[in-house]
Amino acid sequence: MSVLRLGLRKIGVAHMEDQAHLGSMPGNPRQHIKNMKPIFSPNISNKGRLFRGFGALLFFIGAWFAFDVSMGFGLGLVACGGFVLFEALRGWCAFRACGIKTRL
Repeated sequence: MSVLRLGLRKIGVAHMEDQAHLGSMPGNPRQHIKNMKPIFSPNISNKGRLFRGFGALLFFIGAWFAFDVSMGFGLGLVACGGFVLFEALRGWCAFRACGIKTRL
């Protein structure tokens, strides 16, 4: 062993080869990364997609009327409608992706 490696062991820093066994431990965070689904993978049914599509339509209609009151409020509703439309078209729910259970 080199002097540097011995010095690192003394201060509690292990070498990567020494940590190779950690990948099989049950509480290892790296294990959860292997089990993750791809980003934006579909996680809602067709009923949920239809519900979100209707919600996006309501946001866009609300934005139409909101532009008379405030440009910023109208743009905010358009942005929300665009995101909800993305969820509907992709079949993906942001809340479900974060682990929050939704009814639809």
